Amino acid sequence: MAYLKRNIGALSDMTVHIYPHHRQKNPEDLIREVSDLRTLQCFAHILNSAANHPVISALAANERNTLKSALIDHLVTTYPDLESRWGAVNWLISEGNRNIIPNERFDWLNENQDACSAIWGYLSTTANYFLFGQETQEPWIDQRQLILYHQLRLNPTPSSHAERFACIKLYFDTWIIGPNSTYSKSLFMDNIKNRWVSMLSEVKTLNWLNKPEREQCEWAWNYLEDYHRKENSDFRPGIPVLFSFHPINDHEKFLAIYGVLRNWTAHKAEKTLLLKNMSRAWRERQRRQDQKEKKAINSYVDVKVKERLALLARYNRCQINEVLSDLINKEYRRLESEIREKFD
Repeated sequence: MAYLKRNIGALSDMTVHIYPHHRQKNPEDLIREVSDLRTLQCFAHILNSAANHPVISALAANERNTLKSALIDHLVTTYPDLESRWGAVNWLISEGNRNIIPNERFDWLNENQDACSAIWGYLSTTANYFLFGQETQEPWIDQRQLILYHQLRLNPTPSSHAERFACIKLYFDTWIIGPNSTYSKSLFMDNIKNRWVSMLSEVKTLNWLNKPEREQCEWAWNYLEDYHRKENSDFRPGIPVLFSFHPINDHEKFLAIYGVLRNWTAHKAEKTLLLKNMSRAWRERQRRQDQKEKKAINSYVDVKVKERLALLARYNRCQINEVLSDLINKEYRRLESEIREKFD
């Protein structure tokens, strides 16, 4: 607890001036009054970070009353003197205010599953240097770990929007900024929100892939996997981020496809080319399927009938074969009961 104790002296001297109303209570009462589990968990992370090892068990971190008891027991045991305990609690509250992002700041992620998927991919695959720049010199960044998400040991394979959202909140809550750091979690939240806006402008929703339909999603996912394998076989990186997503159903696959495309760090020209080629390949596939379901009709009609057919197509802004199909279907529906009675 050397890190925490170094901060106690100055805070203890200021306690009477900053928190005069607290003198009517025991410092532990301030912990007992906290009802928000996130705040209590943040206090635990702050203490663990300050000690540089777990002083509050992870087993206690998911149940409010158990966590309160663990926090109070730790403070009473470590700081038996009332004055130093006041300093510790005041310091804990001060650091909590610096480290807890209000719930409403996460609303844009909770309300937008595409954004949540893409930002989860961004946080879980982006190296610390690119996330924090020169801030990687901060003590809370482990230089042995290239990615903070993995340093925090968060779930590597969330399988739903709720799980990804929980991981992002836990990312912000578990990563603790020390008292001497000038880094701001609020500013970091602004940065990742701007990153989402940038992602959205780089990869827009494709017209043929705008909802989680099985055929399109499976085909698009397989297309990306095939592209990656081909690139790898030619000793090129392909799409490494593809394997950070593990979709378990059509809806998850839909989100994963866009999460992959928006987090793929390829050159803009390569990404644009892939999107064009993928869309072209899908249209060609659909054209071939349409042709398989059609049969040619070889027949002769009067010249005037052909002209009228062409005018009908022009009037309805469609192809001649579509006009014929429409006329035949309408007539069949009109006579369907008689036809069935006669030929069934």
